[in-house]
Amino acid sequence: MARFTFYIFFTLNEFIVFIPRFFWRRIFLIFRHMSINITRQTASNNMSAVIATISNDSGAVNE
Repeated sequence: MARFTFYIFFTLNEFIVFIPRFFWRRIFLIFRHMSINITRQTASNNMSAVIATISNDSGAVNE
């Protein structure tokens, strides 16, 4: 009976330790993917702002 209880406790312990590790890895990968997309979007916005500023400046110089 003690061995059976220990086995259940050990299995639960493995379950409690293993499952969050799997979920944390999955959450981390999703978060990293979102972070890369946000960085790309920000870089795209910055590039658009730089192009708009350059074209605006060149227009001011031409006038």
